[in-house]
Amino acid sequence: MDPLVAYRCTKCGHRTYPRHSRCPKCRNGDFVDVKLSEGKVVTHTTLMATRPGCAKPLVLAIVDFDGLRILGQLTGPEPRVDMKVRPESGGLSESDGARSVGIRFVPR
Repeated sequence: MDPLVAYRCTKCGHRTYPRHSRCPKCRNGDFVDVKLSEGKVVTHTTLMATRPGCAKPLVLAIVDFDGLRILGQLTGPEPRVDMKVRPESGGLSESDGARSVGIRFVPR
């Protein structure tokens, strides 16, 4: 799997995901890639009503990567706050032959 990449402003160091054309903090336009390898679950929710093709239940989590928080699908065992996870990209659902791709978090 390709690593999840965030972006760090070369001027002020602010990190962002997804990439913006300008840094939201200082308006600089230059960034460097930052690979995100491990984060901790801050909060999660379980959805029982999902669109066709999505797994039921669908668990979504906000994960903190040293101050940068990202929302994605959580896979694996019973979710819990402070669970260590790693990001990966991949198929999240399939409906009418169309595959949705996005971020999911896998327990470490």
